[in-house]
Amino acid sequence: MAVIALVEAYPYATICGGDGVYLERLRHYLLLHGHNVVSIVTDTARGRANPMVRLRGAYGAHHRWMLRGSLRLRRGVYLSLLPALVRNAARRMRGMAAGDGEPGRGELAWLRRRLDRLRPDAILLGMGACAFAGDLAKRGIPLVALRGFLVEVDNGLEREARLQQDLLSRRYAELAPADLVTFNNKADAAAYSRATGRGAAIVGMGFPTRSSGRDGADPVLLFVGAATACNIQSLRWFLDRCWPAIVAVVPEACFRIIGSVATALATLPNGVVAVGAVDDLGPEYAAAQVVVAPLVSGSNGVKTKVIEALSFGRALVTTSLGIEPEDRPHLAGGLLIADDPDHFSALVVRLLSDASARRQVEHAAGRLFQRLYAEGQAYGDLAQFLDARLPQQRSRPVQGTVRGWRAANVQAERGYKAGVDNIG
Repeated sequence: MAVIALVEAYPYATICGGDGVYLERLRHYLLLHGHNVVSIVTDTARGRANPMVRLRGAYGAHHRWMLRGSLRLRRGVYLSLLPALVRNAARRMRGMAAGDGEPGRGELAWLRRRLDRLRPDAILLGMGACAFAGDLAKRGIPLVALRGFLVEVDNGLEREARLQQDLLSRRYAELAPADLVTFNNKADAAAYSRATGRGAAIVGMGFPTRSSGRDGADPVLLFVGAATACNIQSLRWFLDRCWPAIVAVVPEACFRIIGSVATALATLPNGVVAVGAVDDLGPEYAAAQVVVAPLVSGSNGVKTKVIEALSFGRALVTTSLGIEPEDRPHLAGGLLIADDPDHFSALVVRLLSDASARRQVEHAAGRLFQRLYAEGQAYGDLAQFLDARLPQQRSRPVQGTVRGWRAANVQAERGYKAGVDNIG
């Protein structure tokens, strides 16, 4: 078993958004494949004013957290003592955003000390922590930069994303020292390769296959998402421009909204149920006939809600923002795409009204998930790198037997309910 340090410059496990689940799934994958994982958070105040740090996810005996400037209260709950929280709270009171800032020297010094004691076999830098690559590369330890997105941009259906060249230049420079540079989408990986002449790998978001069997008997639609600006905008688009046309043809249709986004809309039309967060998404997917991901804005790459719906084998209607453009020729009927609201509504109506057509899409969805989005595809590049660079056997003992740690982490994976799945 290798010891892998997963470094973050923000406590992503406190959020239900895509980045939090992206790292959540990666941790589970590494644990289930025999590694010890230590998640190191260098700043619990960046972009935050709340001193309480509640970390989501259950990982078993071979995972632990290290948080700078934080006091552990109980399992998964910490109290941040960093002075920046006071400044951020003052900014919030004045109606300003909490300060983000780049990782600083204090974080790097603290991280160095923790790594000196830990002596990991590999270091994985998540998102903003890629800024540490230049210093950590000097250690001679396999170093992976999990950049995610090259630049955080909003790719709206009706507007063109414009990357900031100065920010891009800084991104290229910070990624250069890493042994392996990865992105979560093909567009950014290709852009990085064109600009630097260096290859980049893809580390996607892998879910296990979680087939729900036959769908429900009633015409139920499902949307799952956190209360992000993109999800709120997308829901409003669907409710204003698609839902009236759907209920005009299928008046008994019911639209269930799962996740914190359910609390973000003040008024809802008839037939729409704001459920909120649930402990287990399985029953929701089992009861749904159709899942919708009506995305009208968002970043590059296939979206979490799309992969999740496919992992449950559900018929899905999304927009072109829901997937990688390069994947579109290979969908083979596994999901349906429409950017025009009339077309989107018509596809939903057809799936609700025609059980045979819906079954065909469901079967194709399962095949599509296995071919493009299952864990083997999501983590294949990273697994190949780690297999080549990590020691086959550690030189120092680790706690627990192979049977013990694997059983513990399989149990943790089974306990992955979705409080963390109510995401977007």
